[in-house]
Amino acid sequence: GDGGDGGDAKSTTSPARRERSLSTGTVTHLTDFEGTFVRLFCEPLIPCVPRFVTPNMITVFSLFDVLALFGVAAATPTLPQEQRVFARVAVGLLIFSYAVLDCLDGSLARATKQTSKIGEVLDHWVDAIGVPLTSGALFHCIGADFLSLTVSVLGATYLYNIQLVMLKHTGEFVHHTSGALAQMTTAVFAIVVGVVLHYVPRETEAAAIVLTGTGVISTLSLGRVISFFYFHEKMGSRILDHVPTVLLTVAAGALFLLQYPHIDIWRGNAPYFAVLSPAPTAWFTPLAFNVFLAGLSLRSSGSFVLQIAEAQGSRTECTYNGVDKMSWFWTLLLCAIYGAQVLSGFAAVDDYLGWLPYIAAAHMGIAGAL
Repeated sequence: GDGGDGGDAKSTTSPARRERSLSTGTVTHLTDFEGTFVRLFCEPLIPCVPRFVTPNMITVFSLFDVLALFGVAAATPTLPQEQRVFARVAVGLLIFSYAVLDCLDGSLARATKQTSKIGEVLDHWVDAIGVPLTSGALFHCIGADFLSLTVSVLGATYLYNIQLVMLKHTGEFVHHTSGALAQMTTAVFAIVVGVVLHYVPRETEAAAIVLTGTGVISTLSLGRVISFFYFHEKMGSRILDHVPTVLLTVAAGALFLLQYPHIDIWRGNAPYFAVLSPAPTAWFTPLAFNVFLAGLSLRSSGSFVLQIAEAQGSRTECTYNGVDKMSWFWTLLLCAIYGAQVLSGFAAVDDYLGWLPYIAAAHMGIAGAL
């Protein structure tokens, strides 16, 4: 999105637009697609927004949209086969509406001169939650393999965090690839793949190719964009502030995949398509992993946003280096529990362990909001 507090658009010689926040001075670089998307889908809606609706309210609405689309995606595999296509289409439409709301808050703020520092912070906080949940929702609703889910969620979390690291050091929020374009692509994938899987049995080679292709395209796209920031001329040693988030999320991803060590060959005519299946003792489920990453993203990236806003308000240097003690505590605790299980030979696996990732995410989210 282009920020809950908005800014005044300025033209440059580059193909992207630059928006400077009126309340914080942050410069946001928008791609051509982002500007076109705002003109087509957001600006026409501004006259229809009731006067009592503020930009921050729209940002909060976008959070409910994200939670709804993730809930529908998570429930899709439990539905009867003939109903799943409707759930996948619904996920795609909800992702599209999230993209509109994500840009509409900033457009409304600029049009009504309701810019604020809390608006920018709130917008980035919702994105910190929405980025991993939206990325994971696609893979939950189409039933892709867990490795693709892991790469997609981790990559999206890395990307958003590295953008905030650059924001901290340069005061510029850069979109190498339009956020709206990424959301639109995800929405289209959810709908198209959902319809294809309705008519093509999942056990066939064609379905395997579709699912594998989705994972490969997502991985390559994320890798291209992330590498842009890693090798950006303004990054350099500043990338060290990004390392703690990488370590935390890699640990969470490894913990998730370690509980799915058995390789099963996909049924049907696609012997090359291997799927990780859960061990009998697995408690860090795909949904738990995705929700935990959302909480981790809010604490890590959300802390960046808050510290940056405070530094801009006091006109001091932001000293936050990406290390959040609460994030480290929960990640290391989950890893330690799994390590203890390994050492004990999985002698005892309690049902309550499955709730720990959700408790951790809720704790990090509520503490971050407070």
